[in-house]
Amino acid sequence: MFEDELYSYVMVLPQMGDYNIMFGGEKRIDNYSTLFVLQEKEPLILHALLSPKLNFIRNNEFVDSIICRLAERFITGELTQNIRDDHKEKCFIVHSGAYKRYGDKLLDCLRTYYPGCFCICYFTDLIEKTGMDISRVAENYDAVCSFDLEDAQKNGISYLDMPFEYYDLSIDEGADEYDITYVGRAKDRLDDIVKVYEKLSKAGWNCDFHIYGVARENQVYADKIRYNEFMRFEEVLRHVAKSKSVLEISQKNAYSPTVRYKEALLYGKTLFTDSGMLENSNIDNVKWYKNIKDIDFDRRMLESYPYEKYKELFGIECFISAVSLIVTEKRDEPGNAFD
Repeated sequence: MFEDELYSYVMVLPQMGDYNIMFGGEKRIDNYSTLFVLQEKEPLILHALLSPKLNFIRNNEFVDSIICRLAERFITGELTQNIRDDHKEKCFIVHSGAYKRYGDKLLDCLRTYYPGCFCICYFTDLIEKTGMDISRVAENYDAVCSFDLEDAQKNGISYLDMPFEYYDLSIDEGADEYDITYVGRAKDRLDDIVKVYEKLSKAGWNCDFHIYGVARENQVYADKIRYNEFMRFEEVLRHVAKSKSVLEISQKNAYSPTVRYKEALLYGKTLFTDSGMLENSNIDNVKWYKNIKDIDFDRRMLESYPYEKYKELFGIECFISAVSLIVTEKRDEPGNAFD
């Protein structure tokens, strides 16, 4: 199935939630599996010591050594219990969130337990937003990838589109309840999100907006917009599936689309987006805009679109095929550790 049959591929993720669906955690695929280094499964003392609020204690060499030993024991246990032995070398695709939490100890465990493994660090957010030193990450990993094309080019790393495995919600066709749905963190775009809500609600659209990370004093239209209300990812997808369209508003400096793009296409919905990568898209259900005021919100656009081809295009098999090409490219570079 994959270009490079030398490896079996393991996705190392920091938590379940949306990743369990997007990265095919429930799908059995030859040469691929997921390893959840779950925060929820951490021993209580390790969980407490890894709290961001206690980062300062890691300046103490003795305390840091204790944390490292606890992390090593936990991670090694996860490796032992959850990775099947298929007698192939391992390629670990380490989510940047998992690396940020466990640091080099995670990498040490992978390489100690699986000598000769190939390790990739994968960023699913803009690198500047993570606060991580990309040069140091690049020194430690065999390859570094970003979900965002421009971010990858700017940092001299590989571009790797994020997968989105189709999830069957078993919802009746034609069961739309909303005209448009938005689900996402406010980040630096709250004003734009609210402007769209105002424009559409005044036009009589049935708006389904869910915004996270908003302080109480900034929660305008709180009787209509849902703020900071946790939803499981399956529930988010149900909102998308029950809506005629999906709104995507990019955070500043982002170029590639968010997961809203794949959600819209996988469930045959109209997508309103300002993603730079989609400016010249010829996909029928993608409606691109540069500025909020320029959006032509025409209800006649709100129709159902074919989506079967996107199941394969966005699926985990295509993702791993892309990973295998990156591995082959890096292994063929002169002077690398795999010569």
